[in-house]
Amino acid sequence: MLETCQFCSVISKNNGEDPIGSTRQYDCWIVVEVPLPWDMAHWQQDPAMRPIIGLIEHLIVKQGIKLRPLAIAPDSEYSHPGYTRVLYYHRPTQLFNQYDKQEYLVPDNQVYSLLVALFQTPERLPDFVAYQQVVTTRDLLICTHGNVDVACSRFGNPIYQTLRDDYSSTDLRVWRCSHFGGHRFAPTLIDLPTGQFFGHLEISHLDSLVHRQGEWSELRMCYRGWSGLSQFEQIAERDIWMQLGWDWFDYVKAGETITQSESAITVHIKFEHNGIGGVYKADIELMGEVETASKSGKAMKLERVNQYRVGRLVLEKG
Repeated sequence: MLETCQFCSVISKNNGEDPIGSTRQYDCWIVVEVPLPWDMAHWQQDPAMRPIIGLIEHLIVKQGIKLRPLAIAPDSEYSHPGYTRVLYYHRPTQLFNQYDKQEYLVPDNQVYSLLVALFQTPERLPDFVAYQQVVTTRDLLICTHGNVDVACSRFGNPIYQTLRDDYSSTDLRVWRCSHFGGHRFAPTLIDLPTGQFFGHLEISHLDSLVHRQGEWSELRMCYRGWSGLSQFEQIAERDIWMQLGWDWFDYVKAGETITQSESAITVHIKFEHNGIGGVYKADIELMGEVETASKSGKAMKLERVNQYRVGRLVLEKG
């Protein structure tokens, strides 16, 4: 019963856990329309899903590709019966600010063949030109995957519904999506094609997040990080955003972790914008621990996690 459930995201937020640095670094994404229910056991028994799961596991485990697969729920307005939407995002260059996107609407029985062409046999991609969509929309993906943790459905669905009803447009699509980690920061969201993660969201945050205007500092404790960077680089990148404001999202950038110990890390964030480049050098330091919960439930088990901050941030012109 939800009435007696303790939600991990409530514990995390009440205890002041900072969500920054809680996403992984990815070079590419595969986002596929998949009807509910989203249950791994169900997918593994589905003859259409088994080869797709096997291919993705091979790409990640055997080939070491930094790939994030996600399922999105079909939508009555966006979807087409008999066809499956496949979004493929990939890192375009070393310095970048958003992923390049290819979008396809393929017959249901050709999803696996398209994925093979995208990752293993690019010479077959001309076979799918007729299904490629010329779409430049921004896509917001909200985790509502309660099978993994009830916090995602309890807190994700109201944020999804508000975004879908009040903010979706010809330039912005809003999707329910499968779990992508960090349920203790629910409601949590991915902004594509930029690849920025947000969590601990409230309805009051949505105007700023969607329109990228207003006081950006209000989103500081909602920002989980940018998936173009690794954990500690994400921590530095947020402080740069807090200094420069919304314009920072237009800068192309890349990160490098220079040194790392248990309590001190040095990272570089290289950037270019309007013909000007430079490097931010940041020292990340351990600032203590907070208690948080890894999973919702009646019998809540708390654990202590490290919290980090930027101790020094220096700009050097390139």
